[in-house]
Amino acid sequence: RYHAAGSHLAARCGGDLFRGKHPGCPVRSAGESRVELNRHHFTRAHPIPLRSTRARRVVSTMVKLTVAGRINDGSFWRARRAALRILADDAELEVDLKPLLPVDYDLFLEKARKVLRGAAWHHQEGVIAYLDSDAGYVGGAAAVTKLVWQRARYVDTETDADYEKYALDMYRTYVAESSEVFAELALEIEGAPMGSLVFRVDPETAPRTCEHFMSLLDAPTVPGSSALLGSAWHRVAPGGFAQGGVLSQERGAVWEKARAAAGTDDVLVADESFATLHDASGVLGFANSGPHTIGTQIYVTFAPMPTLDRKYVAFGKLVDGLSVLRALEGVETVNEVPSRAVTIAAARLYTP
Repeated sequence: RYHAAGSHLAARCGGDLFRGKHPGCPVRSAGESRVELNRHHFTRAHPIPLRSTRARRVVSTMVKLTVAGRINDGSFWRARRAALRILADDAELEVDLKPLLPVDYDLFLEKARKVLRGAAWHHQEGVIAYLDSDAGYVGGAAAVTKLVWQRARYVDTETDADYEKYALDMYRTYVAESSEVFAELALEIEGAPMGSLVFRVDPETAPRTCEHFMSLLDAPTVPGSSALLGSAWHRVAPGGFAQGGVLSQERGAVWEKARAAAGTDDVLVADESFATLHDASGVLGFANSGPHTIGTQIYVTFAPMPTLDRKYVAFGKLVDGLSVLRALEGVETVNEVPSRAVTIAAARLYTP
């Protein structure tokens, strides 16, 4: 009666929501599809390593319900299950489900607001649903649940805590099973927490560079040992990038001693790869003072910066913390120097 193109994430994490506990949930997995938002002329192909779930009946005329949300938000998984329940009872409905990483959802939501307009301008939830009919914007999890009641008289008895736990388990499994490494930089402005930037670092593209960066983070068993702790973002260029990572004399000496003890005497690292492009906001890379002079200073872009390609080695991309990145970009500056001290309060491997 229908087929479902399954989520790469759900497949790796053991299947669909509460499978076995709720065997009536009509979900199968096979193949993959583009992540896209089709409304008028707007389409966006998505680059993240999560595949969308598209479940549909083969009929001549159908209305498509799209449900997109953060994979670590319980409201997305509640809306997802509700949408699939509609599918079981409505012969003229196609359901397209999009589990997205946090930053990708935030960017997706920004474009969805511009297309859907109206009430969608004020949408803030971790999940958004819309129809490709004249009805357009549907809303968040509560709106999808209401739609299910109207069409199928179905009531979801699971609690918000159940869905939040499931969402966290899914996110943890994704991070644990990824071939990439996830790192977190917690920021402060004059001692007040700003939030965290979470990056996905790819050791396969630039293994030496990533190892060099990871040496600057907390040792796994020694919290607070990061060489970057307390270092400032000393340059903020709105629309361009933020730069930081100048180590204090004390932490720099400890870091160099640790590198020597590990058999790595080189403080400067050669340019290893220019494979990662500066094609989006949230690209993480190492600053330099010329070819093959990578030290400890890092930068993160606020927008696509193609002028940095093949000049600076980028090795990571933001997956969570877009609002924090924009807050950093919005810090008041004088000649690109922040008027208020913005520092790194923690630098460590990330575990959800």
